[in-house]
Amino acid sequence: MISMRRFIIGTVAVFLLGSAFHFLFDALGRSVLAAPFFAVNESVWEHLKLLSTAAILWMAADFFLAEKSLRPRFFAARAVALPIALLLIPALFYFMKEGFGVESLPVDIGNFLVACIAYEVIAMRLEARHPAIAKWNAVGIAVLIGIFALFVVFTFMPPHLPLFLDTPTGGYGIQ
Repeated sequence: MISMRRFIIGTVAVFLLGSAFHFLFDALGRSVLAAPFFAVNESVWEHLKLLSTAAILWMAADFFLAEKSLRPRFFAARAVALPIALLLIPALFYFMKEGFGVESLPVDIGNFLVACIAYEVIAMRLEARHPAIAKWNAVGIAVLIGIFALFVVFTFMPPHLPLFLDTPTGGYGIQ
């Protein structure tokens, strides 16, 4: 059973952290050390990093808020939920942009909130209802580390694909 209190706190925490992370790279003087954690440009990929970094940071606190009986499934559940939530952001962005010609900050913020909600719902349902995933917790940790590693690599060496394009500058990655 999903704890409504934990769900609300988690959704709000990930949403607010991710929103704040949008501005931290510039606020920290565009430091190369901050680049793996915070958006370095306005590409869709870098906006995915906002959710990823916020979710991973929140996991550190949320692990201790979760009931002890759920902890053996905690990281495996999040390793499934995070990629799904990350896929939602470009799916919703391109659906609105290409399908309806809508590109606006309020819509992007709404899409980010939907992804945050989806992340929490999926993770909490998996940890509560699928005890068999406990044997996959170590794999879940490896997947989460792998996701973080992809963000680090593609921050400094992004492929020249539309997902990675910083449309305001026409550049890719950290500039």
